[in-house]
Amino acid sequence: MCYINVALNKQAYQQYPYIPDANETYDASNAVDGRKSNLKMTAGQCAVSYSVRTATWWVNLSSIHSIHHITIYFRTNNDDYIYKTFITDNLLGFSVYVSNTTDRSQGTLCFKDNNFTKNTMPPVFTTNCSVHGQYVIYYNERLPGVAYPDGYDSYVTTDLCEVEVYGCQETGFYGSNCSIPCPDVNCQYCHIETGYSQCCKPGYQGHHCELVPISGQIETYRLKTMVFDNVWVFSRYSHDQIISCLHVISSNVATEDSGYFHIY
Repeated sequence: MCYINVALNKQAYQQYPYIPDANETYDASNAVDGRKSNLKMTAGQCAVSYSVRTATWWVNLSSIHSIHHITIYFRTNNDDYIYKTFITDNLLGFSVYVSNTTDRSQGTLCFKDNNFTKNTMPPVFTTNCSVHGQYVIYYNERLPGVAYPDGYDSYVTTDLCEVEVYGCQETGFYGSNCSIPCPDVNCQYCHIETGYSQCCKPGYQGHHCELVPISGQIETYRLKTMVFDNVWVFSRYSHDQIISCLHVISSNVATEDSGYFHIY
């Protein structure tokens, strides 16, 4: 695969930066500067926050991009024992989102950790997330009154040494080299591997974005799902014709149930 890291040297932000005036030693931008040879806290290659109840970090890709996968290098202090004993408990339970804004609730949940332990938390983590978006958001929390699994610390930190977002530089293309135009001329976004239309341009509908909606039409639509690399694409169908895409969310929060509803 030849997807490029579209997050490299882009604008980044983190909540509660650790010693914000320390010559950028712990700055959010360290997680997108391409450096990951020294993963110690004070090496100036990691984004580090204070240990608090919530941790938020994001990178602004500058525009909407077609994303394939996201790789995170966590701070390890270059020592596996230190990482598993003193760092992973602040990282467990983390989430990764892709959104068109800095509000994660408006975006797509790519991954939510529900299974890692202090000993199984990987120092380098990759998740496939074949969606479109402008912001990649890392989030974690330890909320008062919530019971968390054994091994979770009472607080969370950022501790991101590099976040790499691989995909296409421009929308409207797909394939491992991002060189194949989306097959449907009125397709706004297509799946980065298959070219399948994920959302039509405004004013168009249909499986190939070839239909123009009729004003005031009332029909019953059927909800279908399609799966691409563990990502669920929800679409509206009428008479076995796709009408428009509704939403894309990761399979770990999706269900396969179908439903019926009216569109006015």
